Amino acid sequence: MRMLIRFTIFIVIMISMFSCGDNVKVVNTKPIIYVSIAPQKYMVEKIAGDVFIVKDLLPSGASPATFEPSPMQLRELSSAIAYFRIGHIGFEKAWMERIQNANQTMQVFDQSQGVDFIEADHSHDHHSHEHKHDHNHFGTDPHIWVSASQMQVQIENIKNALVNLMPDSAKYFTDNYEKLKVVLVDTDKKIMGMFHNVERKTYMIYHPAMSYFARDYGLEQLPLEYEGKEPSGKYMIDLINKSKKLGIKTIFIQKQFPEDKAKAIAKELGAKVVKIDPLAYQWPDNMIYMAEQIQKSLVE
Repeated sequence: MRMLIRFTIFIVIMISMFSCGDNVKVVNTKPIIYVSIAPQKYMVEKIAGDVFIVKDLLPSGASPATFEPSPMQLRELSSAIAYFRIGHIGFEKAWMERIQNANQTMQVFDQSQGVDFIEADHSHDHHSHEHKHDHNHFGTDPHIWVSASQMQVQIENIKNALVNLMPDSAKYFTDNYEKLKVVLVDTDKKIMGMFHNVERKTYMIYHPAMSYFARDYGLEQLPLEYEGKEPSGKYMIDLINKSKKLGIKTIFIQKQFPEDKAKAIAKELGAKVVKIDPLAYQWPDNMIYMAEQIQKSLVE
């Protein structure tokens, strides 16, 4: 019995020495994939599972329209085997060439291929066609991750890219993709049900990031920004008058944007300002949360 106890103590000591020694380093051997934004990271991680490490370039709280990668971030890209771009966001357009030059062996995949894009001529009026001056994006609206239907196209692109990178794990990626697709379809059905019997269709938001969401569920997005800029005095007066007619009592604002203009209009309308974050990592939960907040604003 004493011999058994001594042997057990010896084993514990040896394990402690090897696991806690100063010269022992845990080396990660998993290949690294970079993505642009957190919702992408969620999708890629769900399909890639434990095969890859996935990192997002955009820091929490930063705006994808104005973000500039730091020299350290560009250096860190040298360890990646692939970069998944979301498609048309501002910093990708401005920085993609330099991102690729940071690691010329890194494969770049565009997960927006096959997406039904919203263009400037109809990007912010999906329920009524009477207010063409409400459009704010020129060219392609980049916010494709806030659509459950368009995200289904994107996750298939992600799956195909992962298979391209590691063909031996094709079945594993495909199985994970099928599971994730069920989550997306279920999320879409839940949100569709929220707006099924809602009569009012127009909600106000600071930055027009929810156009694809509005199109999916027959809503109209009324943005505070005008032509990609903070609203002028005249535009705000017109907006206030229109909002009063529509009975708008909630103004949504993303946490990446200043609240002063939103609060000024809210004061005029007797409305409240509600923060949402379309760039949050937990995509299904966040989509449901944003849908609940928008639905609530339409029935209050």
